[in-house]
Amino acid sequence: GFTMPLAEWLREPLRELAEDCLLSARTAQRGFFNPRYLQALWSRHLGGQDLSHHVWMLMMFELWHREYVDGAQ
Repeated sequence: GFTMPLAEWLREPLRELAEDCLLSARTAQRGFFNPRYLQALWSRHLGGQDLSHHVWMLMMFELWHREYVDGAQ
């Protein structure tokens, strides 16, 4: 097998989606996560540190919330 190049995908083709999930006002208004922490995490990832696992989990939580909680309203 092989691993997915998730770190690179988050920096390139998925960057816009990742930034929307982590840094949007919508995400901040939920109050689940500290926006300054998310910004710092994202900056560190973009700077070359592989934080893709953390970023991916946060993105999936936000996308789940949009689909199943926001969508149910």
